[in-house]
Amino acid sequence: MMPLSQIRAFDRTITEGGRSAVADLLAAPWSHDPGSVRFFRTSANVVLTLTSNGERAFLRAASACERTPQTIEGELRMLDALTARGVPVVSAIPSDRGSRIETVDTPLGPFHVVLFAALPGTIRDAETLSVPDYRRWGGAVGRIHAGLAAIPSDAVARPPSWQRAFDILETHRERVPEDTKIGAARLRARLERLPRTPAWYGLLHGDLELDNLTWDDDAIRALDFDGASCGWYLLDVAKALADPLDSGLSTTDAPIAAFLDGYRDQRPLPDTSMASLPDFRLLARLIDYASLLHAVDMPEDDADVDWLRALIARLNTWMRSFEAELATA
Repeated sequence: MMPLSQIRAFDRTITEGGRSAVADLLAAPWSHDPGSVRFFRTSANVVLTLTSNGERAFLRAASACERTPQTIEGELRMLDALTARGVPVVSAIPSDRGSRIETVDTPLGPFHVVLFAALPGTIRDAETLSVPDYRRWGGAVGRIHAGLAAIPSDAVARPPSWQRAFDILETHRERVPEDTKIGAARLRARLERLPRTPAWYGLLHGDLELDNLTWDDDAIRALDFDGASCGWYLLDVAKALADPLDSGLSTTDAPIAAFLDGYRDQRPLPDTSMASLPDFRLLARLIDYASLLHAVDMPEDDADVDWLRALIARLNTWMRSFEAELATA
């Protein structure tokens, strides 16, 4: 997640109807329909929408303080490799001068910008999925992992997300309760004992929950590879299944069992690895926690608008809850 101070700075540029002069600057390297650029959301990046000849596309802008062109280029090479292997994923649209990554100077600083084609299909909620749908979902995750396994691990020029999370905890250690740090150390020790063989460990998407997948009649397509890095494949599985597992489903229930069967249709998933699923569920939440430690860079009292005060309060509540959970790990 971007620091909240950066999110607030961009929010100040947005006018009625989602227009923004900064957004227009970010979109300028690509020909598009006049007046079509609109704000969509901010999270790890600023995301905008535009149309070109009536076709919708999504513009993703990463602050140069948060990303480098090298890390984004590695992500795009992953997409190229998956596409070449027949794995349906999002694609980048070159700018008017033929570059897939443009660095744009703005009053808020430089941003590295990529334009992605909109994917066909719809985004599904877990409540709408049948057991066969869960099997299709698991198959899509397994197919992505099988494709990523054929790509050299150094294709992504960034540290593993799990390693970076522990590093952020150390950087912000004065904000982390002592018993939470002890729990994190215990979790890391258990993870360090796990294999890093090709069956267990390789390139990951980073977030294969349902909001990063589109469904249509013939394919499930993946988007948002911005969090891709190396790690244990089970981390992607645990992250994908976070909401169903948090709702009370277990690996013996038909939907989760179907997901795992679908995954195994595409690549092996060692039975011995499933014993570590609770640790990977905890690790997925720890990665989110570390992201918030990085993002929440102002106290609630310094927020100058109601939505930001409410967001900081909500994020702080989640962080306190997770700190208590991690302390018992």
